[in-house]
Amino acid sequence: FFFKQKTAYEISTRDWSSDVCSSDLGKLTLPILVVLERANAEERARLRELVQAWRPHHMDKVLALLQQHDALKESRRVIFQYLAAANQSLAVLPESHGRAALTMLSEFLGRQTIALGG
Repeated sequence: FFFKQKTAYEISTRDWSSDVCSSDLGKLTLPILVVLERANAEERARLRELVQAWRPHHMDKVLALLQQHDALKESRRVIFQYLAAANQSLAVLPESHGRAALTMLSEFLGRQTIALGG
């Protein structure tokens, strides 16, 4: 759900505060950002500890926070919102191999997102 790196990036149209999206946590994925947005201060601190000192056995605790805050459901909703916007943008382009390939990519990403379940 995240990759330990030196910098962070924002992934959403929301206004992520520096408290939520800070470089000390590395590159964060949308589910982690959702938890950081929705969690209370104690939960955010715990998540930061788990991420900063990452060990494989932390996964169960991170998954519990993701489930508690419906982070995967919200992430899927955002993904489908972006896919819908992409498809609307593609619809105005003339028929071409490029448009067909991008449409197929969007459909593939939608299927992959559904396959993740949760």
